[in-house]
Amino acid sequence: MEQRAEPDSDPRLGQSVGPFPGTSPVFLAKLRPPSAGALVRRDRLLALLDDVGAAPVVLLSAPAGSGKTSLLASWVAETTRPLAWLSLDEWDRDPVRMWTGILAAMDSLVPGVAAEAEALLTQGGSFEKVVATLLDALEAAALPDAVIVVDDVHVVDDDPETVQSLTQLLIYLPEGLHLVLSGRRRPHLPVDRLRAQGRLREVSFEELRFSPDEAAAMLRRLVPDLSQRDLVATTDRAAGWAASLQFSGLAARVARAQPRSSDPGNADRQTDDYLWREVLAEEAPAVIDVLNAAALVERVNGDLARAVSGHADAAHLVEQACDHGLFLSRLWEPGWFELHSVVRQLLREDLQRKDPGGLAEMHARAACWYEAAGDAELAVKHWLAAAQPREALRAVAVNNGALYDAGRDAVVRQAVAQLSAEVAITDVSAALDYAWAHLLVDRRVLLDVVDRLLEQTSGNDLDAATRGRLSMLRSVASLDRGQWDDTGTLAQEGLAHLGPVAPHDHLGRFAWNLVARHLALTERWAEDSPAVVRAAHGAHADPGRRAGFEGTRALGLALAGRPSEVLRVAQAAADGGNVASRSILSLELALATGVARRELGDRDQARSELEALAQRPMTPLPYVPFRALLELTECHLGTGRLEEAVESLAAVRSLLAHDFSGPGPRTWADTVETCVAVAGGDLARAEAVALRIDDEAWGPIALARVRLAQQDVAGASQALQRARPRSVRHSVLLDLLGARAASSPGEALEGVRRAADLAARHGITQSVAAECGAGAGVLELLERAADLVPESWLDRVRQVSVNSGVAVDGAAPGGLQDLTVRERDILRMLPSRLTVGEIADELHLSRNTVKFHLKVIYRKLGCSTRAEAASAARAMSRVGAVGRAEADRAEAGRRTTP
Repeated sequence: MEQRAEPDSDPRLGQSVGPFPGTSPVFLAKLRPPSAGALVRRDRLLALLDDVGAAPVVLLSAPAGSGKTSLLASWVAETTRPLAWLSLDEWDRDPVRMWTGILAAMDSLVPGVAAEAEALLTQGGSFEKVVATLLDALEAAALPDAVIVVDDVHVVDDDPETVQSLTQLLIYLPEGLHLVLSGRRRPHLPVDRLRAQGRLREVSFEELRFSPDEAAAMLRRLVPDLSQRDLVATTDRAAGWAASLQFSGLAARVARAQPRSSDPGNADRQTDDYLWREVLAEEAPAVIDVLNAAALVERVNGDLARAVSGHADAAHLVEQACDHGLFLSRLWEPGWFELHSVVRQLLREDLQRKDPGGLAEMHARAACWYEAAGDAELAVKHWLAAAQPREALRAVAVNNGALYDAGRDAVVRQAVAQLSAEVAITDVSAALDYAWAHLLVDRRVLLDVVDRLLEQTSGNDLDAATRGRLSMLRSVASLDRGQWDDTGTLAQEGLAHLGPVAPHDHLGRFAWNLVARHLALTERWAEDSPAVVRAAHGAHADPGRRAGFEGTRALGLALAGRPSEVLRVAQAAADGGNVASRSILSLELALATGVARRELGDRDQARSELEALAQRPMTPLPYVPFRALLELTECHLGTGRLEEAVESLAAVRSLLAHDFSGPGPRTWADTVETCVAVAGGDLARAEAVALRIDDEAWGPIALARVRLAQQDVAGASQALQRARPRSVRHSVLLDLLGARAASSPGEALEGVRRAADLAARHGITQSVAAECGAGAGVLELLERAADLVPESWLDRVRQVSVNSGVAVDGAAPGGLQDLTVRERDILRMLPSRLTVGEIADELHLSRNTVKFHLKVIYRKLGCSTRAEAASAARAMSRVGAVGRAEADRAEAGRRTTP
């Protein structure tokens, strides 16, 4: 583009309008564009104007100080089109004066084209006839591709005659003439009709905002030595508003020129003055009230503005403020607006100076509105801003689950930090809310407050609602301490006290979820049990608790030994959506999935998931990292990494010291420690730990494992007789251990068949494989039960068993006499050159089964390779020549088979 000449000599501005009536020097100045003195060249907007300039009408609508006039001046200076300019001012509210200016601009483009219309205007003709006469003249003239810019059109669009006559011009604008209107607000003109006809292009504040790069360039021009930190801070604060950038840059420049006398608040004061004198000076008080309401919130709609400002017609006033260009921008969601950040801050500061009490009251109204709308985070923030921390605490207690799920635990901490524990304890109601507010952010505070509440209220005559809430808190405390048998009892006690209001109470509505966690963590979960059915019905009655129940359900199924069902439940929950945004649900589902994958034999995937969970803090669900560590310990144990298992178990023991030493966690930890001690050969330690397990299922199971490792079959059988299983997993383990302790082969086979049938139906794999690795002959008995189970499940057991590093009954290497019949069959093949696959085919076994038996054979013979085992086999008289001959014959048969 060519650089334009000075206005007086620019040929594109048409002929002299000196003879035109009313063309005084002041009037002529209105017909000249401002000099293009922009500090920053804004290429993207110049290109945008070149593009939109092809439309008959172009509208630039943005608040004061947005850079509209500067942009148009820069564009006018570079465009090659014939062009006329008219700047409107307050005097142009008189339609005659305004049309005098427009006609003069038209005449400068096409000399004489407005003469007849001007004469008619001077004679007092109607504006309709004046415009019609002008349009006829323009149609008859040979119009160039010309542009007329009318700046500050907002000052005249509130006069009905002006609006009507301008509308007439816009609707019938002749071809070849483009009209660019610029103003602080959307004008009262047929914008929608023009837009629908495709005759209008628009440039709004969003396009006019300075980009970070443009803002930085402007500030660098104003203050070349501005530090990068100050530059970024100023750019961020201005949020693209040209006036704010200009004032900040000038203030910084003054500060450098006069460092001793400079005022750090000068930029804010200048911006504030500009806002009140240039933007808001003529606005009605009601509009200012609505803007103040918008300044308190991040975004506003009519209803919120009504609640905060107290004006019944606030919705209309918000629309009016937006149309007036008062820095309210429409958002994508219908009916919602956003106030520019600089204006929001200035209005807030002005309210704080002039009426702090009124400001606090407005924050309280906003808090009430947000609570009613279900936005807990903003409700809490506004209660705090209103200096009402007790109300903020109540809002946190009521909504802490939603806040935590949204990742807003910092909001919870901020609220409770402003109300001391001492103040809360003096008021039982506040103490209840204080404890409940810490449920998901600090379990130690919750436990401490509950203990103090119990001491404080002992013997007091509390009302039913308070007793119910206190019982609910005690239930939560028992859950957090691992006293899971108490969790369900106390939750149901809370339900009884609260009665019909329980589903609507912010504590009582969690009761059935707590009952469900009691059933899950004590491994009593069975989908058709009356207790589970009741808990499910109670939780599902509250849509907000229904999703949370599914996480507990998955965990209950996992711990009960139903891994296949766990994955189905987890997938259904994921398909339902919102899992990632519900922290408690996602934690329980993640733990359930990790436990289930390990049980299904997917060790690598399970280990990855469990390692992540083991790093989680003890708040909000202490049993999640605790159980994840235990599962990792068993993972290490199952792959022969005893040292890692011991280290992991030590981490488990350290967690028990964090006020998580109830019977539930202790039973879990002692059961796993027994296995670790047996695997390490420390049978005395294993026995001591097993004897202290006070659980009707895990106590006998742990002791039976120790007795079997001690070769005390009778003692193992006696321990198992005292067992009372609560879950599928318990039953499977008891049958497998019973088979190992059986007094006859038939009894052992029957026990394995029962275990296999039950385990296969529910996908239990790892637990079965572990017993196969720990007890010689169990896998062989399992092979004899193959008719009861799917081949795919049995093959998974074989594969997991082959990869297991668990010692076999803790026995030391022995000799041929320790081998089973199946192991002898495989041993006979080892001296040959048959592959593992060929041996499997020869004996009609799977490759995994052969691999498993090879591992057992190596251990029993004290070997580590096949060659060593074959050498040991040849050295034994019963395998010697006969064994080699049998193997050779088998190999020869294999080689000659087509």
